[in-house]
Amino acid sequence: MMQAIPGQHPTRVDRPQDAWIAWAGRVGLYALLLFYQLNATVSYVGLDLMILVFILQTGRWLPILRGDPVVRVYLLLVLFVAGYARWAAHEFPETSAAQWMAVSNCMHWLAFIPVAWIVRAEKKHLNLMLLLLAAGVLARILIHVEWSQLGSIFRWPRLGFGLTETVFAPLAGITALGVLLLAPRLMGDTWRGVLLVGLGLIGLLIFLEALVLSQTRGVWLAAAVVYPVSLAVRYRDWLRRRAFQSTKSLLWLALALALVGVFIQQNSGFLINRIQAEHVEAEPGTARIAIVGDKEVKLATSIGYRVIMLRIGWQRWLERPWLGWGPGSSEWLLQQAGNPLLNQDVPMQNGKAFSLHLPHLHSVYLEVLVRFGVLGAVLFFALPVLLLRGVWKAYSAGAIPWDYACFLLAGWGFTAIVAVFDFQIFKFAWRNYCVIWAALSYAVYLEALLQRRPAA
Repeated sequence: MMQAIPGQHPTRVDRPQDAWIAWAGRVGLYALLLFYQLNATVSYVGLDLMILVFILQTGRWLPILRGDPVVRVYLLLVLFVAGYARWAAHEFPETSAAQWMAVSNCMHWLAFIPVAWIVRAEKKHLNLMLLLLAAGVLARILIHVEWSQLGSIFRWPRLGFGLTETVFAPLAGITALGVLLLAPRLMGDTWRGVLLVGLGLIGLLIFLEALVLSQTRGVWLAAAVVYPVSLAVRYRDWLRRRAFQSTKSLLWLALALALVGVFIQQNSGFLINRIQAEHVEAEPGTARIAIVGDKEVKLATSIGYRVIMLRIGWQRWLERPWLGWGPGSSEWLLQQAGNPLLNQDVPMQNGKAFSLHLPHLHSVYLEVLVRFGVLGAVLFFALPVLLLRGVWKAYSAGAIPWDYACFLLAGWGFTAIVAVFDFQIFKFAWRNYCVIWAALSYAVYLEALLQRRPAA
C-alpha cells in the first residue's frame, strides 16, 4: 500500500546482527498489532522491543529525523509534560502520585515514532499489519461471545467483550471503518478473491454488531457522521463512473443499501432504547433516586454526569487558563468540587459497592485544557495537525494510494468525534490504539519525507 521509494536503494543488511535487529523489530511490531487490546503484557513487550530496535538503529534514522517538525513538537511536548508534572507535584503535593502516573500514561501513547519507523521499514507487509489489527479485535469478540445465547443476540445486554464498553466501541468502530474503506483490495477474479470477500463481509457484520452491542452513543454518532462521508469520498470515482452507468452496478448498490436497511431494522431496539435512555430525567444533570439493596442512592444518567463534570472542568480551567493544573490533576479537582453525585459508593445486591469516584472529565479536549492549559493544548493538538498534513502530503506525492489515505484521514475524524465524549488514557488498549494510529500516520509521512531526499 505504501509504495517503493523511487530513487532509493533497498535497505542493505551489512552485518549479521543487522538481520537479527530487523527481525526483532518485526516481531515486536506484529506482537503489538495483534495483541494491542488482547493482552497488556504481550503488547508492552512488543512496544519495548521496537523502542530497543529504534535505539540500536539511531545511526539510520537520526539524519532523516533531525530537524523534522513532528520530532521537534514531540520533544517539546515530552519535556513540557515531565517538567510540568514535577512542578505540579510540588505545588499540589496531595496529587504527586497521580501526576507521575499521568506522565507514564502520556509517555506510553507518545511512543509512536519508534513504531512508525518500523512500520515504514515493513511497508511491503502493510496489508498483513492491517489484517492483524482486525484479527485481534475479531478474536476478542469471538472469545467473549456467549455462544449458547447466540439465538437471542438482538436481546443481549450492553457488552464490552472483556473491556469497558467505552474502550471497546471505538476499536470496533475503527476496525469496521477499515473494512469498509479497504475491502476492494481483497477482491479478485479467482476463488481466493471471492472467499476473501465473503470472509470480509462476515467480519464486517461481526464488527458492526459488536459496535451496536456496546451501546456507546458517542461512538455511534462518530460512525453516523464518518461512515457515510468517508464512503462517499472513498468511492466517488466508482459512483461517478460506474454506479449509475450499468444495471449490474446499480444492483450491487441497491443490495448494499438493502443490507444496511436490514441491519438497522434488526438492531432498531438497541438503537432506540439507548438513544432514549436519558429521557428518564426532565433535565440533564438533575439527580434521581434509585433503590439499591435497602438504601436510597442519588444517581444521574450518563449525560447528567457529563454535564456536571463539564461545568466543574470549565470552571477550574478558567481559574488557570494558560498552564492548567498539571498532568494528573483531574481526579483531585473532581473530589475538591464536593459534588455528592461524583463521590459515592453505590451498594449492590451482593453486598459489595460500586465506586462512582470518577477520575476524569469524560472529554479529551477538556482534559487537555484543565491539565495543561492553553499552552499545553497547543503542543498536544499540533501533533495530530502535523500528522494529518503529513498524510495528505504523502498522498499528493504518490507515496500512498487513495483508499489508504481515506482510511487514515477518516480514522482521525472518527477519533476526533469520540474524543469529545470520553477520555480513556487510563486503559492500556486505548493507549496502544493511540500509539498505533499515530504510527501509521507518521509512517506515511516518513515515506514522503524519504522520497524527497537525494538518491542513495
